[in-house]
Amino acid sequence: YGECKWTDVVANFGCLDLCGFPRGPYERFQKAWGGKSSKDQTSNAAPSALTVACDQTTLNADGEDTAIINIAVVDDQNLRVAKANNLITVQLTGPGTILGIGNGDPKDHASTKDSSHAAFDGHAQVLVRATHDSGTINLQVTSEGLRGDSVNIKTQAANSTPFVP
Repeated sequence: YGECKWTDVVANFGCLDLCGFPRGPYERFQKAWGGKSSKDQTSNAAPSALTVACDQTTLNADGEDTAIINIAVVDDQNLRVAKANNLITVQLTGPGTILGIGNGDPKDHASTKDSSHAAFDGHAQVLVRATHDSGTINLQVTSEGLRGDSVNIKTQAANSTPFVP
């Protein structure tokens, strides 16, 4: 452990809390808290496509199970374009609903309930919830001038959770 001295920092507003993470094997913690990862390569090239990555390919058709779909604006080398803020449109078909779409920008106050949202630093995210019907959810993402992408998520019958009033 080391010591950190900030002699030039004046905090008249109350308390200043700091949290640090060591480098090296703790890279996953840095990434989880917004730090840069050496595996997160970016590009300054022109965007050419959207890519989607889904945390689950199967959901329970229980009206509660939810998938997280990450959208990236990428270049021809499939690297995320760091400063991309393209408007992304999502369209869902099948037994699911879109809970919201966002981008992680704390200054962005656009509605998360619209079907379109601007990317932030080449990122956007959609939350999709399964309904009570089995089938296949298809989520398509598009942006003007970019090659779109889509993901299929299967929904399967689920054992109903007992409800006690």
